[in-house]
Amino acid sequence: MQGGFSVRRRSVFALAAVLTVAAGLWLYRKFAAPPVIRVYTTIPERDAAVLFQRFTDYTGLQVNFSRLSSGEMLRRVIAEKVCPQADLIIGGPADIYDAAKREGALARYVPEAAKAMPVGYRDPDNRWFGIGVTPLCFLVNRNFIEKNGLRMPDSWQDLLDPAYRGALQMGDPRASATASEQIYSLVRIYGEREAFEYQKKLAENVRAYAGNGVGGATPVALGQAAAGVFYYVDAMSLKLEGYPVEIVFPKEGVTYAVDGCALLDGAAYPEEAKYLLQWLASPDFARSRMELKPCYLPARPELRELNKLLDLNSIRLLQCSVPWKSQNRLRLIDRWTSEVARSDRLEDSQDTVRSASVLQK
Repeated sequence: MQGGFSVRRRSVFALAAVLTVAAGLWLYRKFAAPPVIRVYTTIPERDAAVLFQRFTDYTGLQVNFSRLSSGEMLRRVIAEKVCPQADLIIGGPADIYDAAKREGALARYVPEAAKAMPVGYRDPDNRWFGIGVTPLCFLVNRNFIEKNGLRMPDSWQDLLDPAYRGALQMGDPRASATASEQIYSLVRIYGEREAFEYQKKLAENVRAYAGNGVGGATPVALGQAAAGVFYYVDAMSLKLEGYPVEIVFPKEGVTYAVDGCALLDGAAYPEEAKYLLQWLASPDFARSRMELKPCYLPARPELRELNKLLDLNSIRLLQCSVPWKSQNRLRLIDRWTSEVARSDRLEDSQDTVRSASVLQK
């Protein structure tokens, strides 16, 4: 009799334990904070806040983002790949994504809506896909041109004119993706040896090499510099704000960047993050982005007609594959550092060194 009671008592205790665990799980699911998608992004903070809030309004999913430069974003993704501190990365040129892919930091996922995109606008292994496209261009201060009686430059060779001595603003490729893109363009036009000879001559006209491509455009808009080479989306934004600047695409041509996005391998909330990626591939995101930045060019070809400011077919675009950029970036930056850089013209030197350490990995 005693034995039977003992068995029943153990059964009651076991059932109570199961019920306690079940109740705990129910309470956790009912009252635990919902998942928050963590994002690293290069999108300017003000725009990112509006975009992610719109996604939250549609889905109810919360987004917590950190705004980083493309170099810093790559550094963090690689450093944290064993224990990712973000679920997604959004923005920045595709060669950054190819580098992260080669480090094993990206998961394999591309939304169905993005799979029809041409190769070059998405990864053939489905590790990333493009959300935007932006070519390089010249940003020129109109007042400087008029004051000095110059014609608007329409060739890379025009920037070597002594009239621009000490008046050009350029990016530092060790920290600026814009400046790296400039090297790719010149190599495609002139070949590598002549491209670096050109950059040595150009250095005589450069007032400063900025560590940030977006910030480097501001002195041109303010008249502190005569001209510079920047991504179209950054340059045109200043023109739309009313600054006395003009956008010029050099006749020899320019390369372009594909802004990417990707799911990180080991993401804490991969399923929720996939909803955000699906939205990024949608026409709604493209329209939302263009409301904030009318010069934005969607990566999906069928969505580009939404942009009425620029027809990519009207300029000479030079093809430069994402893998080629990714595989040659460090070598070209090292060569630029040893042959072109001058310490007295470098800005944000500490940020430059930090970003360079990422690219040297």
